[in-house]
Amino acid sequence: MNIARSRVLVILVVAVIITIGSFYVYGEKTAVPDSVTVNKAPIEEPVPPRQTEDVVYVSGAVVKPGVVKLPIGSRVQDAVGAVGGITGDADTEKINLAGKVKDGAHVHVPSKFHNGQVVLSAERDGKININQADKDELDKLPGVGPAMAARIIEYREANGCFSAIEDLKKVKGMGEAKFKKLKDKITL
Repeated sequence: MNIARSRVLVILVVAVIITIGSFYVYGEKTAVPDSVTVNKAPIEEPVPPRQTEDVVYVSGAVVKPGVVKLPIGSRVQDAVGAVGGITGDADTEKINLAGKVKDGAHVHVPSKFHNGQVVLSAERDGKININQADKDELDKLPGVGPAMAARIIEYREANGCFSAIEDLKKVKGMGEAKFKKLKDKITL
């Protein structure tokens, strides 16, 4: 009986080894490797649309004042042309037609006339028109020297005419105290 038991035991051990070997071979065929490389397409972030136009308000001595859309990089001359051009009373000496317009700018073309009379300077009723005054006229204002006058003109050329006298405070160096000294001496 010992031999029969030994045989049964050997058969059982061989059966267990075969079973374990089968599981091992099956596992190797279906196993996932330790490092799997998956090629994915790159995630594309949505690109915001590029601004292709500037919107500009044109007023004053022009044929048809209004809001116009212009290609980016346009000049004041392009904005004026988009509203039909200037009128006969336009004072083109007081506006930089070669200046670049910016989105949201206000381009004001001044007139040579005020109440039917030719205006030879930016001074009206004892007040200086900050949209038309040249450097010398602005320099006459209290607290405005040559450097501030130049900054006012640069601001006007870059951003268009002032739409309110309070907008003068947007010019670098024009504080509330300085503005109070000259606000009764300026006009649009």
